[in-house]
Amino acid sequence: MSQCLWAAFGGVNDITHVGGHYSPMLQGIVGATDWYADSSHWSATWSTISSFRAMVKDNRTYDRVGVQGSDVGYTSQITVGDCAVLIDSNGVWYHTLMVTGWNDDGDRIVEFPELRECSHTKNHKDFQLSLNFPGGESTVGWILIYTYKVNR
Repeated sequence: MSQCLWAAFGGVNDITHVGGHYSPMLQGIVGATDWYADSSHWSATWSTISSFRAMVKDNRTYDRVGVQGSDVGYTSQITVGDCAVLIDSNGVWYHTLMVTGWNDDGDRIVEFPELRECSHTKNHKDFQLSLNFPGGESTVGWILIYTYKVNR
């Protein structure tokens, strides 16, 4: 999921940019939480949903540099670029899918079965998101991605 957001916010996929953790990756920036990865090193905020979720919420709350977002409780608030997260029976958020599309049934209201996703776990592209959640909508958490604040 971090790779998708990194690319969406202008990440350049070459050895120099990835290996150097160039923007929009963040490493060692005063006032920012590290968010980076390369072939052998990565931050917890890049690789685990619990750390990523805490980072984007804190970035939004305190207007920090980096990806800003928040939890939302309603599917109707979701749009392309937001995150759907699998939640286990203990309430632990454990796997993320990127919302990549919406097949509206004509009512202009975002509904769970209408959302599409891309993910690497099962090599999904433009896949019906709800099919990943056999427990239904109650087993999904939503992270709304607002913006990427640039360090100025």
